[in-house]
Amino acid sequence: MSVDRAQTICKNCVFAVKKNVGSSHEQSGCLMDRARKLGVAEVADGDYVLKRYCNTFRPQEWLETLSAEQQMNASQVVLDEVAIRMGFIVRLDPTPDAISQLRITLEDIANQEDHAPAYVVVITPKVEYNEEIWDLFLEFFGDRKGVKFHITQTQQDTFDVDAAFEHAQNGWMYLTTTGERVMRNLMAKVNKLVNVDMKQLMVVRPYKDMNGFMFPAYLFKFLNGNKPKVYGDETVDAGSFIEKIETAAKDSSPELFIDWSEFKNET
Repeated sequence: MSVDRAQTICKNCVFAVKKNVGSSHEQSGCLMDRARKLGVAEVADGDYVLKRYCNTFRPQEWLETLSAEQQMNASQVVLDEVAIRMGFIVRLDPTPDAISQLRITLEDIANQEDHAPAYVVVITPKVEYNEEIWDLFLEFFGDRKGVKFHITQTQQDTFDVDAAFEHAQNGWMYLTTTGERVMRNLMAKVNKLVNVDMKQLMVVRPYKDMNGFMFPAYLFKFLNGNKPKVYGDETVDAGSFIEKIETAAKDSSPELFIDWSEFKNET
């Protein structure tokens, strides 16, 4: 049997549902409903081979590491394990009310439903704002375990994501500007789409300028951000990150790259 690297064999997974067929046990379903959502490519020796990678495959050894209470809620435990991570990059617009506008945006980020941001980076061209930015960081995230916060200083008033990227971590990135509201169910919505509904989402296009632009950090790194990208065949793409994204979208499944309005309307 040849299995594609993107596929998953359910053999020995604790969430595989089995039924007796004669003297053998054959898989008949999945407690996480992944067989239906990911599709079954074939059945090999009584076990499903899923068409796509399943991030909730767990062997018996994993189950044995859980407490009795956790074992009773293993489905929720595994969903907690694969929950998304997201960092927020905020461009400070150097207006007279910049700090009060930053407060509006950071408050939404700090109050994400069911999830906490992994990190927050504020890009600012004005060093005189740094002390007040730091005060807001401490107010909103100072007692939040695991949340990192940073200031990226730039020479010009630009959305320099490349400079801020040095603070990025694995997971999703969300771009916005001071004064912009951030949906408080944003992280919960993305998590549901990619870990519950199993949508193959990769990029959400911004709703205005760079605001609302959302993508995985690995993609920004792979495409070399807004800097020229040299591919293996030595061709060079000197476009901006968003231009590279649009080039890739032309030859990709539409569900990978969606507009903000489509994302907002997802339930």
